[in-house]
Amino acid sequence: MCQRLYIASTHLLPQLRSPHLVVAPMHEPSVRPWFSAEVVNVAEARGHVECGCGFPVINERRPDQAVLREDAETVKALATYLTGLAKRKYIAELVLSYVGLEPEAPTNWREVSLADLLAPGFRFRTDEGLRVRPHP
Repeated sequence: MCQRLYIASTHLLPQLRSPHLVVAPMHEPSVRPWFSAEVVNVAEARGHVECGCGFPVINERRPDQAVLREDAETVKALATYLTGLAKRKYIAELVLSYVGLEPEAPTNWREVSLADLLAPGFRFRTDEGLRVRPHP
């Protein structure tokens, strides 16, 4: 199954095409209710793999598995993209999903900073939404 990372923000979310990250307008309207009412812009991000995968995810069967270098570069590209947005309490909300499973809303929300995204070994959880702060 292929990954999609949904980015929601009060800020405009410019399109991006880079070797590790593509950000484009959202095509899956069923994810909109996942996000806070105040966010008005939602985009869809794809990782470095042709199908859109490339975001490191916690593997419950192998929690000690190392994050692939290319996946870490995808998260770094995401953090750089988010850094370019205007700063407020939260920069954006993020939810990682798999194509076809979009109706499954996150069961948990966690706050992270841009520094957390850049930390070695950072991984997403598919049942969790992230609220990204500019500073730790």
